[in-house]
Amino acid sequence: MRTVGADTAGQLQTVDLYTSHEGLLLEYEQSLTRRLRHPSNYPAAHSQEAGDDNKGWYNTSAHFLWIGDRTRQLDGAHVEYFRGLENPIGIKVGPSMDGDELVRLLNIVNPKREVGKVTLITRYGEKKVEGMLGAHIEAVMGSGHVVVWQCDPMHGNTITTPLGIKTRYFASILSEVSSALRIHQEHGSFLGGVHLELTGDAVTECVGGSEGLVEENLSLNYTTFCDPRLNEKQALELAFLVAGHYRGEAV
Repeated sequence: MRTVGADTAGQLQTVDLYTSHEGLLLEYEQSLTRRLRHPSNYPAAHSQEAGDDNKGWYNTSAHFLWIGDRTRQLDGAHVEYFRGLENPIGIKVGPSMDGDELVRLLNIVNPKREVGKVTLITRYGEKKVEGMLGAHIEAVMGSGHVVVWQCDPMHGNTITTPLGIKTRYFASILSEVSSALRIHQEHGSFLGGVHLELTGDAVTECVGGSEGLVEENLSLNYTTFCDPRLNEKQALELAFLVAGHYRGEAV
């Protein structure tokens, strides 16, 4: 950067970096939770209602944490922990969640109905999104909560090949994103983000995309220790297709 003279502008020397992960291991999260002073833009009314010393409980392991679809029980330890945090939080919403349960969960973790406090990350699978997302949107709208909606098209579309390799089909991922975009539009809602698992490496973990990867190609460069990820070409292709939707092109 010094060689090309690009370090003269201060904004190129630093970057705002935000981190996020699932708050799964509560012992870890609890150990990194601190009572800290509220930021300058914290609503004064909320601080006065609590009668506190302008401080609150913040998780310092990440800026944004989410509750998984398997740990969102209304009377569970994860919900109990998350409801005390000042951080923005996410909740994975799967096909076993009904509208009434979703609203009760929002009432627990966000009783003040702070706008944008909660991000709902829907993960139904391409075959179930059509029958479930609309009802969930209507339930939340009717509750008075204003949330951020995200679509996770990865977790609901995981399959295992006959050889026992876990993978995901690019077409299924694209299908769920496409359905979510349309359903939100039909219900006067807005899809605020897409929750993906991806890497910049040329892995062969997900099937399909413009490269034409098939199941037989998975063994070429399958390096994940957990969930299959989109490779760099598949991730860019999906991003361009979503951008095309907002330009009025069909997804």
